[in-house]
Amino acid sequence: MFNRKLRSEALNRLEQEKKIFVLQVSTTRNKEQSLYKKKLEVIENLNDFIGKINLLKDNTKSIEENLYQVNFILKNSNFQQENMNYDLESLLSLPLFDIGGFTGIFTEMMSSNINREVAESAFKEIERLKSEIQELKKIDSNIDFNYEELSNQFSIFLEIVTYKLNLTGKSHWSELSVSEMEYIGTAINLASTIVKLLNKEVV
Repeated sequence: MFNRKLRSEALNRLEQEKKIFVLQVSTTRNKEQSLYKKKLEVIENLNDFIGKINLLKDNTKSIEENLYQVNFILKNSNFQQENMNYDLESLLSLPLFDIGGFTGIFTEMMSSNINREVAESAFKEIERLKSEIQELKKIDSNIDFNYEELSNQFSIFLEIVTYKLNLTGKSHWSELSVSEMEYIGTAINLASTIVKLLNKEVV
């Protein structure tokens, strides 16, 4: 009666959609944080590698130039942790209508109209939240793709600098074996790709 059932149904559905939305925001934030931590790990290892190569005297000109480019991009990297500034309080709130003080038929008419308006507002909010959730899911997909792409390149890089190169105690380029020189060149090429991925935008 007086659209009370309609209002109740709409508000109940809205509460459920709110919970889904808040959960989705949490999921996306966690994915963003994971990508950010991975980027920090990558940067730390790249800096360590660059530092070790720079200690070697008489590097070839091509190595120095490529290393400079990698280091320049890395130092001027503008990536930052994505921060989703969703205001959950104002995004998820609906106005409450106070119909106290009215009596008789006028109260019933007002109550019916207000209940309908509340229901309509709730249904509109539900649709908006559904749209927001879909957008967040798209962001999730982009984050997953970027994370996997970066991780794959970084794993290959890490394999080389950890197990293929032994620069301990070496201070001159001539002390390296031919294979080590080749691995350094490969690692630098990978580093060039990796630093570009660091700046790749998620959205």
